[in-house]
Amino acid sequence: MGSITKMCERALWLDDGALVMDGPAADVVDAYAAKYGRPRKKSARKGPTGSPPEKT
Repeated sequence: MGSITKMCERALWLDDGALVMDGPAADVVDAYAAKYGRPRKKSARKGPTGSPPEKT
């Protein structure tokens, strides 16, 4: 979401093809985050399935 606010002045939030919000990118991102929360950063230490890589 940080990329959206850095690269865009305006954003559209769509949900199943329906417009939820249209406005300044920071406002749309804040509203989305208030509803769904901010996504967690993926750990570089996890394997492709999301589990820790196997030790050999």
